[in-house]
This record gives sequence, structure tokens and C-alpha cells, in this order.
Amino acid sequence: MPCPKILKQCKSDEDCCRGWKCFGFSIKDKMCISR
Repeated sequence: MPCPKILKQCKSDEDCCRGWKCFGFSIKDKMCISR
């Protein structure tokens, strides 16, 4: 699955593309980021 160019909301790293991290300071506002 290709990585989306936009940051998408997530709950865990599994929601993100491979090699991306689920990051955020609040539980409701976590986003996928590329390392």
C-alpha cells in the first residue's frame, strides 16, 4: 500500500504506513508521521 502524502489520524503505528509512526500529544489527535 503506497503511503499517503497527507498525514492521517491514527490510534497506533499499525494504522500508519510501514516505517511511519503514530505520534501525538493527545489520544484524539494522533497523526501518522514519517521518521
